Amino acid sequence: VISVDRLPPLARALLEERRIISHRFAAQGSSRLIILPRQPRVSILVNEEDHLRIQAMLPGLALARAWRLAGRAAQSFEEILDIARAGNEAYVTASPENAGTGLRASVMLFLPALMLLKQADRLLNRCVQAGCAVRGAHGEGSAAAGFMIQLSAQPATARAIRPTLTKLARICAYVATHEQQARRRLAARQNGRMLRRLAWAGAQLYSAQAIDLDTGIAIVGLCRLAAVLRVPVPHCRAVDFDVMESIERRIQPAHIRHEAMRVSPATIGDPAARDDDRIRAALMRALLCAA
Repeated sequence: VISVDRLPPLARALLEERRIISHRFAAQGSSRLIILPRQPRVSILVNEEDHLRIQAMLPGLALARAWRLAGRAAQSFEEILDIARAGNEAYVTASPENAGTGLRASVMLFLPALMLLKQADRLLNRCVQAGCAVRGAHGEGSAAAGFMIQLSAQPATARAIRPTLTKLARICAYVATHEQQARRRLAARQNGRMLRRLAWAGAQLYSAQAIDLDTGIAIVGLCRLAAVLRVPVPHCRAVDFDVMESIERRIQPAHIRHEAMRVSPATIGDPAARDDDRIRAALMRALLCAA
């Protein structure tokens, strides 16, 4: 059990960048706790938007399994707490959007080919028409950074949970099929726009003395695409696709400050003595550039 109120701002920001807590939870409130059960990939936030927020995050399209993990945690709480309900099935929540099942199912999708070919907007509009919400990589109000978007759906009743999960999985599979087709078109044509973007990414990694966060995320997204298509990025060594996720996390602002503290503890408290963009450039060069 972690008391968020007692954590220094940097520690809260690290948890936010790892998608364990939200920006609102990191920035404001009182009597906030994070409960990390022994069950891996499950976390529980106390006194976030609602009193309890149970999160289960798994790789792949494992919606049903994530639902079961979160459901076990919810059942454990219901055995020892009086949970506010409206009727037998609906939860009472602080936000009308969360009322009812209290469940939101979300999937993070990596859609570089569709975005480079400018086909993503039309496809995502179809997803919205089918009842999904489209958000950026960091949830509501965020942009689609690094070619990442989030599709989510909320079942209105308990009986609708399983059909909603099935529908969301089918929609994601539909989007993934179009992304695979777009990637094949990019690879077959050696698309000029893609090659120019990859050349730009390689040049930034090789020579840029400072890289801001948006540029860094864009470079990681392009390197991910290159890894999938097995296309070389100039000056960049081959890096496993799964490693890119940890690199994207390590170049976030709080992680950069944590890196600066590790390398030079004396400068961390003095913004003038610390240049996050220069640290980010050096870190990315060390992680991605060929020797």
